[in-house]
Amino acid sequence: MTLKNVWLLVLALAAFQLVTLYAQPIVIEDASVLWTTRMPSKVLHLPRYAYAESAGLLFVATNGLLQVIRTSDGAIVDTVSIADSSRTETLEIACSRDAKILCLTYRYWPLTNNLGGVLVMEYPSKRVIRRELDPSPPNGGGVINWASSRVSVSPSGRYIVVPWDSRFHVRILDLQRDTSWVIPGLPWRATSFNNSETVCATWDGPNSESDSNEGQCRVSWLSDPLNNFRNFEASYGSDVNDSELRLSHNGRYLLYSGSGTYDMQMRRLNPGITLWDIESGAKVYDSHYEGGGGPIWGFGPDDSWFVVWMSHPVFGNGTYVLFVGDSIPRYRFPTYSTFFNDLFSQAFFIKKDDAIVASRKVTTDITPVSVAEDAEVLRHPYVKRGPALDNISVRLGTVECSVARDGGFEWQLYSSSMAVVANGRLMAQPDQSSPCEIIAKLNVVPASGLYILTYFSSTKKVIGSIKLMLE
Repeated sequence: MTLKNVWLLVLALAAFQLVTLYAQPIVIEDASVLWTTRMPSKVLHLPRYAYAESAGLLFVATNGLLQVIRTSDGAIVDTVSIADSSRTETLEIACSRDAKILCLTYRYWPLTNNLGGVLVMEYPSKRVIRRELDPSPPNGGGVINWASSRVSVSPSGRYIVVPWDSRFHVRILDLQRDTSWVIPGLPWRATSFNNSETVCATWDGPNSESDSNEGQCRVSWLSDPLNNFRNFEASYGSDVNDSELRLSHNGRYLLYSGSGTYDMQMRRLNPGITLWDIESGAKVYDSHYEGGGGPIWGFGPDDSWFVVWMSHPVFGNGTYVLFVGDSIPRYRFPTYSTFFNDLFSQAFFIKKDDAIVASRKVTTDITPVSVAEDAEVLRHPYVKRGPALDNISVRLGTVECSVARDGGFEWQLYSSSMAVVANGRLMAQPDQSSPCEIIAKLNVVPASGLYILTYFSSTKKVIGSIKLMLE
């Protein structure tokens, strides 16, 4: 083989490497606008809405009224008013999937003593079937902070979760059995249910005001939620600041995300995302890195993947799709959405400042790829251990080498949980004609598994990333 043919072979292998090893998430096309609706009055505060997917209806709170929007075309088809609406403000909305049960919190103007309450009504008749009012319940728990409290309705409308007092309790109402339970829980975040309504997930919160644990979740079995429950601790996020809980449709998984904050003793809590198998208590996914996770939009139809906003250290801020059992995002939504439908085929956006509600069609199919299949692709001759046990060697392609020759670039190696295990700077000689090679010296001998190598320009811009498997 001639020297020219050897060089062409090297270039071909380098090009193949760039195709198979790049870990950039696939961009999901969702720019097709289905409809845009301007509300008759301003949307208050953060967008307050409830989505009855089976009925094809969206409830959005405006000044004194709930506007009912048909999700197929964006038409406003009804309004729901609160008694004496000129003196009340709707704060939170929840509904059943068929829209037959509607629950909302409200407070009175002017804001004297923070007076408010909860209404449960049937729809479309709008008949009030239950009312929960301040002042606080007989247990003397203190005044409810209505502005920060959430209510939740199970898929069928059988169960409703409402705030109970200011001392970390919520009340679960069972409309079918006409009973209720008061359990420890923080009312500042919504309660999640599985589709069959056998379990729900709430914030368990601190056991006392001196308890430093602000990241404890509680999964309760709805046959007896007061006595049949299990706690899950996630000490990297807060119950208040940008944190979310979500159960998978089948009730197998619990997903928690938190942006990170300080606990009651002002100790720093790291942000991140955790996915548990509820039955075993095992962590299926556990990621910790600066920036952390934000809102959770839910699980895919078969619970094999989930969608969450995160500040990713490699790919930046965005809405990502991760498959259960994997650790690197495979898809990314380019446009921020307030929420999605269950099939992730339609995205909705509610803009409070302009009183705009819009919907977009999601056209990209999310196709599962098994971890085993992906691992075969990642075993590549240009990624290997050595020369020492605490080294790995990664051969780069011609594009990256060109950047290195122009001024060099920095690189970082992340573990599957996105923890930085090595970093450095690569410079190439001006006359270097062969692909560059990174030899990363780690603090420890790297375990077998999945890693991601990212390289940055001098301006900290991500040039590229390689997902790799070490034997």
